[in-house]
Amino acid sequence: MVLTVAFSLTKQQLLDPHTHFYLGDVGDDPLEICFGRTCMIGGHNSACSYAQAINRLAAAKDIDSIFKCHPKLDPGHRHLKLMHHEEVNYINCEIWEGNIIAGHDDLPLAWRKGRDAAL
Repeated sequence: MVLTVAFSLTKQQLLDPHTHFYLGDVGDDPLEICFGRTCMIGGHNSACSYAQAINRLAAAKDIDSIFKCHPKLDPGHRHLKLMHHEEVNYINCEIWEGNIIAGHDDLPLAWRKGRDAAL
């Protein structure tokens, strides 16, 4: 997902650096669904070992395979409920706050800051 965002942002900066770049438009729904199922398998506990993460990912892919063969079994997914905004049931461009101009992002600088914070 991070790599997809980096490529998409870089592409947008080359095409038109003055336009908005919204993360929700990247189009990573299959990845989000897999991540959600992986978290669900772990009882929504994000702490896990490497081996547990591999097992959870494998189980999530098995669930995806079953739903592809039997789509009627798939309950689908719901959007995040935001309690402080009335009549909004998902995060969209209109409620996003902050600077989302593509040309204002400096990916190498953000990467260095993140790396330094992690070390």
